[in-house]
Amino acid sequence: MKPPNPRVQRTRVARCARPGSPLTRHPLGAVVTMVALLAVAGCRHTVVDYSFRVEGTVVDNTAAALPNVRVTLEIHGVVYQAVTEVSRTETYTDVRGHFGFAYLTHEPGLIYSLWFDKQGFESESREGASLAESPFEIKMQRLGA
Repeated sequence: MKPPNPRVQRTRVARCARPGSPLTRHPLGAVVTMVALLAVAGCRHTVVDYSFRVEGTVVDNTAAALPNVRVTLEIHGVVYQAVTEVSRTETYTDVRGHFGFAYLTHEPGLIYSLWFDKQGFESESREGASLAESPFEIKMQRLGA
């Protein structure tokens, strides 16, 4: 069996490498590229995502659900909705008085504050609450009651 013809091999390499590419401009171009790729791959940083959820129900003093209560959440840290950073947001309770917030974070156990407002009712708040306290049941008192 004959060894492969070195001229044919060189011709194949020359055809694969485009004129002006790093492989043809500098003989160490491929080596430098490989070293750079390995260095970048070696610098990986593992990121752990945690679920950040706050939810609950808002009721009046008779335990009836309160719809359309404005619920404001302020997070003392960084959470994400997709790739957007969120620090303060609001929502309204549904017809059953339920509210909920769900985000991702890189920090477990973030501290947050909640405010509840509805016309005709005294405002309520929960501050410095930990995730272990969710779900909440918030009782709002009618003004003048």
